[in-house]
Amino acid sequence: MLYLLIYVVVSLNSSTDEYALLAFKSQISDPNKILANNWSQETSFCDWIGITCGRRHRRVRGLRLTNMGMRGTIAKEIGELSFLRSLIISNNNFQGFIPVEVGNLNQLREIEMQYDELNGSIPLSFGFLVNLQKLNISGNILSGDIPNKIFNVLKQLSGQSPVFCKGILEFLKIVYFVLVVWYYAISQTDNVCFDVIV
Repeated sequence: MLYLLIYVVVSLNSSTDEYALLAFKSQISDPNKILANNWSQETSFCDWIGITCGRRHRRVRGLRLTNMGMRGTIAKEIGELSFLRSLIISNNNFQGFIPVEVGNLNQLREIEMQYDELNGSIPLSFGFLVNLQKLNISGNILSGDIPNKIFNVLKQLSGQSPVFCKGILEFLKIVYFVLVVWYYAISQTDNVCFDVIV
């Protein structure tokens, strides 16, 4: 009975991932027909181009669709990929706002959305991405201020309050992060990119 219950829960969660990916696909045009010919319910979504799944639970861990000429908006359902660690959709033609729901992805470690056509501001919800190690959203048409909550990420990267850093590596990470954020704020450009390697 317990095995059946576990199977049902895993199946429901996998269905959520598949639904989120199909919602993502439905909002983009794919001129090279990469997704049209591969992303179908006839095969497991873990076998789809650009998708990486965990071995144990078969949940989506990575979404990597770079340099594919895709155009469209990022579906808010992307926020339902609760095991996602890597969201890489750079060098396409994604437009519109970055969905606030990306902030629901608390396991997310890497976001690369550079050189698309995204506009609007950086979502406040990015401040809740406490596992984030890399963020690159340069080459877009973003505007507005960097959300104050994004400094939660800074605190997480150092593992403690920036004032009390003990190691030189942690200190350099913080200095680098602050300088990049400061440069963005001062230059008033439409681009922001910071990459902190842990």
